[in-house]
Amino acid sequence: ILDSQFNIGKLHTSSTKNNESNPFLVRLTDDLPRDFELIFRIDFSDGSYSDFQYFSIKTSPDFIDIENGNLKMTAGSRGQLGYNNDIFTQGIGLKYKNIKMLDNIGLIIASSPDTVKDTAPRVLSLNIRDLDFESLSKIKFYQNGEAPIDLRNTYIDDDALSNPLGIRVEQKILGWNTPADSNYLIMEYRLVNQGTQAIEDLYAGIFADWDVNEKDLNQADWDALNLLGYVKDDSDTLYAGLGLLNTDTPFYHAVDNKNANGNSADVSSTINDFQKFNLVSNGIAKTAAGANGGGNDVSHALGYEVNNLGLDNTRKLAIALVIGTSLNDLQNSLAVAKSKYQSYLDNPPLLQVVEVCVGETAVLDPPQGDTYDFYTDLALTNKIFTGSAFTTPAVNAPQHYYVVNKDRSFDGDIFKATARPKLVNADFSMSSDPLLLDETGDTSVKFTDQSVDGVLWSWDFDNGFTATQQNPIMNFNEIGSYDIALSV
Repeated sequence: ILDSQFNIGKLHTSSTKNNESNPFLVRLTDDLPRDFELIFRIDFSDGSYSDFQYFSIKTSPDFIDIENGNLKMTAGSRGQLGYNNDIFTQGIGLKYKNIKMLDNIGLIIASSPDTVKDTAPRVLSLNIRDLDFESLSKIKFYQNGEAPIDLRNTYIDDDALSNPLGIRVEQKILGWNTPADSNYLIMEYRLVNQGTQAIEDLYAGIFADWDVNEKDLNQADWDALNLLGYVKDDSDTLYAGLGLLNTDTPFYHAVDNKNANGNSADVSSTINDFQKFNLVSNGIAKTAAGANGGGNDVSHALGYEVNNLGLDNTRKLAIALVIGTSLNDLQNSLAVAKSKYQSYLDNPPLLQVVEVCVGETAVLDPPQGDTYDFYTDLALTNKIFTGSAFTTPAVNAPQHYYVVNKDRSFDGDIFKATARPKLVNADFSMSSDPLLLDETGDTSVKFTDQSVDGVLWSWDFDNGFTATQQNPIMNFNEIGSYDIALSV
C-alpha cells in the first residue's frame, strides 16, 4: 500500500467528501492469480469515534464479457473474440439485442503463407481456432481513458511456433454507453515489430463468420465509399459488418463457406494458413458472397496492408464492429464510431496528475516507467525533455504534456500528464459564536483550521489584528459583529 490515508476534515450532517484528487494507491504484483479476490479494510476515526468497513476487488480473469448498449461480446487474453475456448465455451459469442450474430471471429496477422498468426477459425462448424498468441498482460478494464468502456490486453505470436513474426499486439476494445453508440464496438490494434527484421508487407485484419438469422441465406457485400464490409439476412431486416477507421491500404474478401444455392465455396471445411493468407493479401478481392439462390453461409475478412514496418516500429489500426436493421444503420453507426475514435485519439489516457500550490513548479514523474519523452503537443513535434522527472514552469493554470515511454527498444503509446494548481477549500470552526461579554471576563475565541492540505494560513479578525498560525486564539473586547476571513 503506497498511499493509505485520507484526511476528511470537518464533515457536516448529510454532506459528502471524496478523495478523487488524492486516492489510495495500491501496487499489485505481476504474478497475481487470475480472478482472485483481494479484500481490503478501510478504517474511520475522529477523536473517540472509530469504525471500519471491508470491500473487495477481483484480479483480471482470462476473459471478460463486454456489454455496450445493444451489443454483447466476449474477449480473451490471447486475442480471442466471441469465446475464450473452442467449441463455443467460456463466453457469450457476439449478440445484438440478445440475438446470436456469429459463430467465429478472430484476428489474422501475416506477411506470407508461412507466417500466418491468428485466432481465426480452422474448423468453422466446430468453432475450432488457431490460437497462435501468448498473453503478455491479461485482459482488463482501463479506467483512465476517454471511452467509458476501455478493455485492454497485450499478446505476441508464440515463439514456439515455426516462423515467428515477432509482432506484439496491444489490443483495445472501446465503447460508449449512450443510445447513439449502442450498436458498435471499436477494436484497436497497436502492432509493434519486435522481430528480427523489417517487414515489407504485413497484413492485419478480422475474419468474421456471421450467422444473421437464417445463416444459410446470408449475403456479404462491400461498401467501397465507407470501407465497410457487411452481411445481411434474406429478408433485409438485420445487418452486421466491419468498418475500417484508418486510411491505410484496405483489403476485403467476401467468402462463401460452402457449395450451396448456386454458390461455390471459397474455403475448405478446414481452413489452412495458405487459405487465410489468400483472404488477407489480395487487396479488395471478392466483394460479394451468397449472391446466388437467395444466399449462403458466408463470412468475410477485412483489414489493412501495412507497408514497411521497420524493426521496433509501431502501427495503430482500428476496426469498428457494427450491427443494425439496415445498411443505412450500419453506415450511420460507422460514422459515429469514426468521430468517437478520433476524439479518443485526440485525448490520450491520463497517466499522472500532480497538484501544487498556485505559482509553484511541479515535478512530473510518471509512475509506470523510468524514461519518458515529454512533448507540449499531441502531434509530438515539440519535445521539451527526456528523462524520468520533468520540472514544469510555475503552475498558475493546468498544464498538459504528452509523454511517450522510452524504456524498451520501441516507443510506448502516447499518454497525458497534467500539472495543475491545487485550490485548497478553506474552512474553520470557532469555540464561541456568539461570544457573550459578561462578568467572567472571558473575551477569547479559539479558531480551529478545518482546511485540507493547507501549509500556510492567513487570518483577518476584522478587529485590526491578523495571524498566521494554523489554530490561533483572538480576544474580542468590543460589542459588535466581526467578519472573520481565512486564506489558505
